[in-house]
Amino acid sequence: MKELLEIKIPIPSLERQKELVEYCDFNDDLIKQFEKEIENNKNQAKNCITSIVKSQILEEQYETKTNKVIEEETIIEDENIIE
Repeated sequence: MKELLEIKIPIPSLERQKELVEYCDFNDDLIKQFEKEIENNKNQAKNCITSIVKSQILEEQYETKTNKVIEEETIIEDENIIE
């Protein structure tokens, strides 16, 4: 324990300590900015995927309705030919 207490640990000058604090603050701000950008990118990706899925569903619904109309017209034409 005595040897441990005798170990000298250099303390940086006050100016150097301020530089280190500024460096840490800068990096902390940068990390927060990147976290916000990541969150924004996640939201944009989610919105884009949702939009694509919705448009695909609408397209499929349109195709289904169009096919039903064509089938109904064909049935009506066939009935007219039979009469």
